Amino acid sequence: MPSAPSDSTQLDQLLRELGGLRVRLHADGGRLRCVGPAGVLTPELLGRVRRRRAELLRMLSANPDEPETGELSYAQERIWLHQRLDPEGSAYNIPLDVDLTGSLSAEALRHALSVVIARHEPLRTTFRATDGLEQTVLAPRPATFALIDLTGLPPAARAEAQRRVSEDFARRAFDQSTSPGIRQAVLRLGTESHQLMLPRHHLTSDGWSFGVLATDLGRAYTHAVSGHPVSLPPLRWRYRDFVRWQRTTAETGGFAAGLQRWEAHLAGSTFLSGGLGRWGPPGGDPAATIRLRLRGAISTAIHTAARHAATTPFTVLATAVGLAIAAVTGAPDAVIGVAVSGRTRPEIEPLVGSFATVLPLRVNARRDATVHETLLETHRTVTQVLKDQDVPLEHILRAVAPGRRWFGRPPPFAAVLTYQNTPGIEVSLPRLEALLRETAPVAPKFPLTLTVNHVGPDLELFAEYDARALDDAAVRQILLKIISILEGTENPIAQPQTSADTMPDVADDSTLAERFEAVAARQPHAIAVTDSSGQVSFRELRRRARRIASALLACGVEPGGRVAICMPHNAHLAAAIVGAGLAGAAYVPLDPDDPAARHESVMADAGVGALLTTERWGDRFAWLDRPVVTADRPPRRVRALPSRRSADQIAYVVYTSGSTGTPKGVLVSHRNVLGLLSSALQRFDFTEADTWSMTHSAAFDFSVWELWMPLLTGGRLVIVPREGVRDTDSLRSALEREQVTVHSSTPSAFDALVQSTSLSARTVVLGGERCDPARLGNWLDRVGPATQLVNMYGITETTVHVTHRVLTRMDAGGTVSPIGKALPGVRAAVTEAGEIVVGGWGVANGYLHRPALTAERFVPDELGPAGARAYRSGDLAAATADGELRYLGRLDAQVKVRGYRVEPGEVAAALRTHPRVGEAVVVPTKRALVAYFVAKPGQSAPTTQDLRHFLSQRLPSYLVPARYLQVDAFPLNRNGKLDLAALPAVPVEVGHEQPRTPTEQQVAKLWCELLGLATVGVHDDFFTLGGDSLLVTRLHARLQEAFGVDVPMRQVYDVPDMAALAGLIDALLAGQGEESP
Repeated sequence: MPSAPSDSTQLDQLLRELGGLRVRLHADGGRLRCVGPAGVLTPELLGRVRRRRAELLRMLSANPDEPETGELSYAQERIWLHQRLDPEGSAYNIPLDVDLTGSLSAEALRHALSVVIARHEPLRTTFRATDGLEQTVLAPRPATFALIDLTGLPPAARAEAQRRVSEDFARRAFDQSTSPGIRQAVLRLGTESHQLMLPRHHLTSDGWSFGVLATDLGRAYTHAVSGHPVSLPPLRWRYRDFVRWQRTTAETGGFAAGLQRWEAHLAGSTFLSGGLGRWGPPGGDPAATIRLRLRGAISTAIHTAARHAATTPFTVLATAVGLAIAAVTGAPDAVIGVAVSGRTRPEIEPLVGSFATVLPLRVNARRDATVHETLLETHRTVTQVLKDQDVPLEHILRAVAPGRRWFGRPPPFAAVLTYQNTPGIEVSLPRLEALLRETAPVAPKFPLTLTVNHVGPDLELFAEYDARALDDAAVRQILLKIISILEGTENPIAQPQTSADTMPDVADDSTLAERFEAVAARQPHAIAVTDSSGQVSFRELRRRARRIASALLACGVEPGGRVAICMPHNAHLAAAIVGAGLAGAAYVPLDPDDPAARHESVMADAGVGALLTTERWGDRFAWLDRPVVTADRPPRRVRALPSRRSADQIAYVVYTSGSTGTPKGVLVSHRNVLGLLSSALQRFDFTEADTWSMTHSAAFDFSVWELWMPLLTGGRLVIVPREGVRDTDSLRSALEREQVTVHSSTPSAFDALVQSTSLSARTVVLGGERCDPARLGNWLDRVGPATQLVNMYGITETTVHVTHRVLTRMDAGGTVSPIGKALPGVRAAVTEAGEIVVGGWGVANGYLHRPALTAERFVPDELGPAGARAYRSGDLAAATADGELRYLGRLDAQVKVRGYRVEPGEVAAALRTHPRVGEAVVVPTKRALVAYFVAKPGQSAPTTQDLRHFLSQRLPSYLVPARYLQVDAFPLNRNGKLDLAALPAVPVEVGHEQPRTPTEQQVAKLWCELLGLATVGVHDDFFTLGGDSLLVTRLHARLQEAFGVDVPMRQVYDVPDMAALAGLIDALLAGQGEESP
């Protein structure tokens, strides 16, 4: 019989088990502390540890060098998470190179480095995440460094090798989980020539720390080289003491008063939308720099202005930078980041550590203020900022935008400013001349950082910027504006145009294109459009549009004519729409996803004189018997454009579903659209500083709002490619990357967008379909108070938007959709029958070629001027006592699918054209359309796959029913009319081919759970069964969980049916198996 294990063996087993579970033990004043991941420290395990308490304490006491763990400071948490998102990045590396001339003692340097690293805990600290973030201070150990001898190389080769080795050593990423945030090496360049390299990581050091390091290293080296024991003044605090003080202060409310002042300081500012990352095309090398020398006269002017205002040169510089950015971007203010030491307590001044931070400084650009007056205001602000610099930046960010996630991207400062007005730091080493070597920027942490240095009597303005976000021309424009302000610091600043200047009175007879040309003339260099390939200025967009207009006129399009547009979602689309207007033509948008038959019928009905598309898409329309103009390759020669255009001309003709089976074209004038934009600006503070997203098809009239509002207010339009819109993750990334401030969305799409993260847009406009109040509470939790949610009701026939309501928590949890009150100049009356009737500027000119239907829906407006018409919407609403409207539904069978208006009659009419279908009726259900049909006599009934394929060639995807059921005859009521209630329920298994493989069966199970269905077939389409963007997001997550593979979101969206999705997963699983060792 085996003997029982000894006590020592049992203790060893316990220690091995604790190590495997990542449980750490340490002694704390005679007490045993046990720390481990959640769920690991079970009562049974803790009991075993307690029984060995005395032995464990004796063991720990015998090992005083055991590492000590603790929490991170708030700034360290942010830096750590940024680094984790880019583990190979070097943005937070702090290069430090020192040229040493003279007799260097390598042994004394090694000993001095050992003393300094032992003295300052952050230099021997590692970081890792378990249940939370923690830093571990390692025991002091002798320092080592590589001595790299380059003396054997020729002078030119040696200099190149020195540069290359130094840069590589500085740029190499730190592995914070295993090695501390400092490394050291020495280059030997000659007998008395060396270079000391000491790159550090911002987690463990900052700029101030270099001075501390230089002083301590100089003292330690001096003692070591002389053979005397090293003696440095004792430190009252360690870095962990600062962390404890900071967190205790925060937890006990010590920052509350300062935080309130920060909120007041930033209230109503452009802080959440004022970054410059939207400028310029993406670059290659992320780090780029510009240096400009400012002559002594400017330095004198800065000091003179500071003296007159009883402030500092830094405040003068901050004022100039803020005013310059506000002037260039057209914003009412600029919130710049100012670097502060964060060392407000004497105990932390002699410490190496991460204390420095960047805090937001708001510079207002008031129209009626001189620079001197603004300087006085900024001085008061700077004084308060410095008093409240102890408040962690992370707390400020959460306070001003609590619904937004900041980790993973820098705070949205317009720029970061640093001012080097102190003498350079010196390293004093015996028998050595030490010279700090200036190193190239490693990688930018912010889109734009401006540093002002003294160079003799002059100043140097040094700009470091992210070439992926800004281009050289944009940065130089800002720098030149700063210099211009500094050269005349007593002059009033020229202010940007206001939105009232941008949008003249709607009574003006100019067209949309003419209004655009006026904006382009006023701000030619501002960015008008951003797409996936880059940025286009207003001047360049105008040039493209004029060339397109000339090409249309050359091929016979006349003013008042119509032009079809079908092209990808990019800047060329915007140029095409503007170009059609400059030619005096109305544009007829075609959805690229629609089948050719739909395109043909729309163009035939509209009588278009030409088609605008791209060179690559030209082959799609080889069948067309009209001129095709390529918007991305128009002729260079520009002919004279029409000089007589009127706001009453038709701006566009957009086609909506028709109950007779034929889409109907709605005629919308320039004055209609101008009325929409002008009235919206009376209710919302949209300005030139806003960035708008365009995510909807040009064939959906939501796009009219998305495109023309930024183009006519001088803002920036971000056109997201259609594939990027379909992938929620890609869309979210695009909105954050481009810092979109105004996003328009259908409620369904928005629900998917905010499921996993917050949104930074300051305004989200919801429209296109009913807003479900049940979802509102979650949306408000996601966006926070910094984002305004606006529900806007509207109809194509009344020019996009009619009413508006800013949503609040009072609207959450209701049963009806709150649509608010009418926009200025619009009247939304509710009849006794409950129908919404709309009058005012938005009422369109009727339907193209449909006089009878126009007369039926567009009725005389008894409350309007003579000849005015009102539109009968067919929508039901109820008015509250204060005049707010609540949307109740439709009077007829018309529904909306994915934001598009659907007339089931149109789908039924298309179905009747199938050669084997006699009669058909289409019924909307909660999630999708269901088609009933009667087969033609003597014909075999078509299958579900036959009908789905047939309709997909003729109708947009949102009009293709999900279910099909053959009946012998349609039931009639006693009056001989179709009795919809008597139609049989569609069995869920109709037309199904059951899942065959294990993967298909698992996918089918997930679909059924998400869609609330009992079964699905292998050829079913997720969207036709009622899926939407939100459900795709949930499906994506469940697929990853079920199969353990990362199925790209875009492919989940794009695969046609369940069998194809299962095949994709099988292929990914097979590839994963091949890659396994």
